[in-house]
Amino acid sequence: MEKEIITEVKGILCCRGRILILKRSELETIGAGEWEFPGGRIKFGESPETALEREIYEETGLNAKIDHVTHASSFTISENRHVIIITYLCKSNKDMVSLSSEHGDYMWVRPENLCESVSEHIRNDVSLDYNEILRYIKCEFI
Repeated sequence: MEKEIITEVKGILCCRGRILILKRSELETIGAGEWEFPGGRIKFGESPETALEREIYEETGLNAKIDHVTHASSFTISENRHVIIITYLCKSNKDMVSLSSEHGDYMWVRPENLCESVSEHIRNDVSLDYNEILRYIKCEFI
């Protein structure tokens, strides 16, 4: 089996002092029922920002303004698959979500409830980005 590197983008999407998280559909083969940020794979020829705008729109129906990278992480999920995830802070001026079939539910959460609301595998990243998320949300109201 050929080895594969998958590059994905995720968005910490802020609106009115809250952050959007999505619950993966129970029918998904990977991560069913887990709470995550919107995003997905970068298609050939796409920039990471364009991919994230597309993924957020496909998964939520929202138009996002992509701001900047908060962090990048990578991990091996099997002997033949390695994943790189680039996470961005971004904004939406609307909070009416229209979910795709990839997700079964969504929540807008306040920053102080974010760590306890997301799935365990991304809590460390949220903790590392927490102060930057707070600064970003405060700038939303300036």
